[in-house]
Amino acid sequence: MVSDSVSPKLLASEIDLGLVSSEPGDPRLMAQPFFSDELVAIVPRSHPWAAKARVEVQDLADETFIVAARGASTRTVMEERLRAKGIVLSNLLEFGNLEGVKHELEAGLGVSVQARSVVQREVTASTVRGLKLTGIDASIEFFYAWRKNAHLSHAAQALVSLLQSTGGSGGIPSHR
Repeated sequence: MVSDSVSPKLLASEIDLGLVSSEPGDPRLMAQPFFSDELVAIVPRSHPWAAKARVEVQDLADETFIVAARGASTRTVMEERLRAKGIVLSNLLEFGNLEGVKHELEAGLGVSVQARSVVQREVTASTVRGLKLTGIDASIEFFYAWRKNAHLSHAAQALVSLLQSTGGSGGIPSHR
């Protein structure tokens, strides 16, 4: 589920808990961080940058840029940070999900920016290269979000317990 669709679903009580990469802006929602990661530039092994350890964020503007669907959490964070630097990506290839993005990267169709943990398997297998981004805040934090004053289901509570064991904590309401 993309981040743009999480808040409305929480507010409509369609879901009890959502995972997002930025705090919801709605005061009726609460959020707790559970994981910090790093955004990295992802390039095919055949790309000229593949031999580099890092890339300047300004250089991304001249590349074919592969992205997940509009509203995807990492895409939203990345686009906001690039826009703040005056960088506009004009040559986008958009795919409905992250697996599609990974396959197109491996096929050599462009470059992308993703959270390191999301592409660690591909980087380790050397199907793509992960490069440090310079000239931008490359940190990204993931949150779980819920409705204020909501009582979470047992399943949502179990997920919260798992997320808290990875580092997140905080006042989550229990099931009645």
